[in-house]
Amino acid sequence: MLIDYPHHRRWLGFTAGGLLLAVGCYRELSAEPGDPPRSYGLLALGLLGTALLCGLLRGFASRSALRALPSRLAWLGELVVAVSGGAGLLCLGLFLGRRWAIPGGPTAAGVAGMWYGILGAACMLFAGLLAGLRHLPAWWWLGSRQWWLKGHIWLGLLSVVLVLFHSTFRVGGLLEQALWLVLILLIASGVFGLVLQHVVPRLLTVRVPGEVPYEQIPHECLLLRGKADNLVDALCGPGDADAAEAPQKADPNVDPASREALRNTYEALVRPFLGPEYRPDSPLARAAQADAVFRGLRSLPGLAGEPLAQLERFCRDRGEMGEQERLHHWLHLWLLAHVPLSVLLLALGVAHVVTAVFYY
Repeated sequence: MLIDYPHHRRWLGFTAGGLLLAVGCYRELSAEPGDPPRSYGLLALGLLGTALLCGLLRGFASRSALRALPSRLAWLGELVVAVSGGAGLLCLGLFLGRRWAIPGGPTAAGVAGMWYGILGAACMLFAGLLAGLRHLPAWWWLGSRQWWLKGHIWLGLLSVVLVLFHSTFRVGGLLEQALWLVLILLIASGVFGLVLQHVVPRLLTVRVPGEVPYEQIPHECLLLRGKADNLVDALCGPGDADAAEAPQKADPNVDPASREALRNTYEALVRPFLGPEYRPDSPLARAAQADAVFRGLRSLPGLAGEPLAQLERFCRDRGEMGEQERLHHWLHLWLLAHVPLSVLLLALGVAHVVTAVFYY
């Protein structure tokens, strides 16, 4: 599931309640104006009162000696609260819609249309405040970042419905068409980001068993390359030594031709691959080609041993970190579209308000 219901329950309930209220109100705005029927208002009060009473009883039971009851019937109490509360908000919306009904149906410039527009803009502004939250101190009364993130998701989705009702399902002029296009792209990028936030961490767990903190990857690569340098220098002699001194400091069990082949392969393929900048085009980045490279080295006299196997493990570790980098970039790539679209939507929204006030 993309949404963890227990952690999103309150925001989901708030959004569903707002949606039912908005839908009920819009449904009756097209009705013939007149006295609102009393049944809608009385029914709304009765259902909302029932939801409030059930919620209070459920909360009291969970804090009293009846603690065994919620564990068995918690879902039933939550269902009663959700159904009665949702039905009550829907009836309240029908009541308000009938009261505000005008001949010819709702319009964007009418009272109800303006309220839909104001509430939709308020939801968008709340969703946009998430970006500025990271620059503020961690004051307790601001709420946690997770709380704001949940509100960002649900109120962002609710704003689309409110804007639809504000526009009375009409596309409008050129500015309004641009607004619709940006809003659709913004919501699509947000949903895409939500899917990535759900899928990529699971891929990291499967594909990168030895995950390291992303910020530490360059440092870890330098450590791997340092260990690999020492290992190859122990087999072939120091790479920065004179040609006459290098063989004297090399492993005597390794054939000179094998030392030269290992040094050439290391300098051409292995050492660049172990660097902080990942090279996905390297043969060592693909398991089959990397296995062929090290199989060729193991066939050389004196190289089939633990040092070469350790060097192969270093390359495998660097490949896993490269996969982690790639998935991490995908995890944040959607922000390159989502953030500029948010700013553009804000600018177009301000322009829409200004033109609506001065030219309509």
